[in-house]
Amino acid sequence: MATRSRQRPRRESPEEFEQRTAPRLMKVGVALALLHVVLLGRLVHLQIVRHKELSAESLTRWRAPRTLTPARGLIYDRNGALLVENEPGFSVIVDPNRWFVGNSTNPLAKDLPEDRRAHALRVLGRYFPEPTLAWIKKLDLSHRDPKHPFPTREVAQWVSADTIEMVRQTTVDFAPPVAKDLKKRKGALAQPRAELPGVSYPPSSRRVAVNGTLASHILGFTDQSGSTPWRGIELSLNSSLAGEAGKVTYEVDRFGMIPGTEEVRHKLTPGSHVYLTLDAELQHDVEQALGTAVAQHHAESGVAIVLDIKNGDVLAMASAPTYNINDARLPKPGTKPALIPRINWALERPYEPGSTLKAMTIAAALEEKEVTARSLFSCSGSRKILTNTIHCATHGGFRHGHGTQDLGGVVRHSCNVATAECGAKLGPKKLYKYLTDFGMGERTKIGLPGEERGLLRNPERKVWRPIDLATISFGQGISVTPLQLAAAYTVFGDGRYHSPRLVRATRNAETKTLEERPPSASHRVLSEETAATMRTFLGGVIDEGTGQPAQIPGYTAGGKTGTAQIPENGRYSKRFIASFVGVAPLKDPQFVILTLIRDPKGEDHYGGSVAGPIFKQIAERALLLRRTPHDREKTVTPVKKKTVTVEA
Repeated sequence: MATRSRQRPRRESPEEFEQRTAPRLMKVGVALALLHVVLLGRLVHLQIVRHKELSAESLTRWRAPRTLTPARGLIYDRNGALLVENEPGFSVIVDPNRWFVGNSTNPLAKDLPEDRRAHALRVLGRYFPEPTLAWIKKLDLSHRDPKHPFPTREVAQWVSADTIEMVRQTTVDFAPPVAKDLKKRKGALAQPRAELPGVSYPPSSRRVAVNGTLASHILGFTDQSGSTPWRGIELSLNSSLAGEAGKVTYEVDRFGMIPGTEEVRHKLTPGSHVYLTLDAELQHDVEQALGTAVAQHHAESGVAIVLDIKNGDVLAMASAPTYNINDARLPKPGTKPALIPRINWALERPYEPGSTLKAMTIAAALEEKEVTARSLFSCSGSRKILTNTIHCATHGGFRHGHGTQDLGGVVRHSCNVATAECGAKLGPKKLYKYLTDFGMGERTKIGLPGEERGLLRNPERKVWRPIDLATISFGQGISVTPLQLAAAYTVFGDGRYHSPRLVRATRNAETKTLEERPPSASHRVLSEETAATMRTFLGGVIDEGTGQPAQIPGYTAGGKTGTAQIPENGRYSKRFIASFVGVAPLKDPQFVILTLIRDPKGEDHYGGSVAGPIFKQIAERALLLRRTPHDREKTVTPVKKKTVTVEA
């Protein structure tokens, strides 16, 4: 059988192979060249054309700034008792953008953003009020623009650690039927889950007064976080208490912050601690005594101040009514100012001091040697000054005036006629000079916001008529704050005026360095001899005169009563301010104590009987806390109603 011959395939020559593949290689080469041109063009566009734009975007989009809030400084009393602190806790923040990011803790979860929102609302709704979550419900998650992300907001500013733990432990059935296409929800969690995507709990703190009402008018308050101060020391010393915020930037990706990329831009500086001159224990006792008296007399308000007579340190300063710092609220619209508890009556509301100012007029006349302790004055109960007439009180057995009396008697009986005579001997310029030296007409610069300066007209700018000179001499036609008046009485210690001081020291929270504040400013007003004579006169007020209800068993004390009418609509009303300001003890003065009750109700509205007993109660406590030795026997002179006078 014939066999077929097998033909070998002809090999392609190199020339033929080149001819066949050349077009293909050309096409691939052109494609690669075009690709390189496109990539190069894109690179040029990004690196050169859009360099500035993308650099700026990288800093804002991929680098996130973070502000570190410093711890606010604490506030202590003079003995280191804590008054205001920062209570640690957590805030609750919701970031809706995290609902669009894969679940890093459970990669198999394929739940939709709508599901995550519903889950967050389920859990948070158990612990936080509906209004704070309303914005979450209003978000339109179907229209998300990466260049304009959803806002991140704070649901709660401060939450206790226990509440946060309950939120974290809360589990709800996570299978909300929000997705219309159930196929998209295939693989979604259908089991209880406590994780809340997009919800974080950064550390936070809130400002808390240890005793909510103690020294509230002095301390003031802030918002809950402590970032915005309102009133009091919190406002006036905010620059020291607040510290300086820190700034940190870090790189982020779609899952959040990239660890290890933090860069400190500004170092955080915690706030300094503040030490006040207040004695917290005495402040508490003063507030209790004042509050009881205001309630007893159904009064509009009251003030009590205790100063260290040797240096002007404010040991206690209370206003009534008071308020709770931890629950401070703005007054309702239309509320009368007199009823707003946050008014610091000690320095925000000037008033006519009445007879308490007489001590300054008489001291000035003594210092200028216009009168002596033995000078005699005649009082028939009234005196005509040109076309005007001034009167003395006709109560307490002096229905036809005080008769003939020496200078001590003028102080004891609170005689308007004789005091006006002392003012006339001084003249307007000298009396004005001494009153300004006593601190009248100027703010004390204690360092609290809202302090008023009162009213004392300069006779060189507006001439004082003879009747003006007379009335100003005994405390009418002039207005002062209780703090001004209390500070003025420091002069009767050693003859020097001592400005009130409220801040004793500050302590750096980092270095622990204590920086003592300088003593308050002082200047001489009276000689020591005149000051000692005036203390003797003021002692007579308590022992024999209008201030007998202020007697302190076991201690000498001196002071001056005041019963001033409240002016309304240009006339004096039938409402009064009962006040008492005095010094204790007399032999070695330690304290100036002022007590004031505004508009006491009832027949008894006089300074001696209304404000005097408060002075006594506060002075006893202050002397006991300082362990001041007794300087007289523990006897009290009985009040003789027939001979006790009441000042006009």
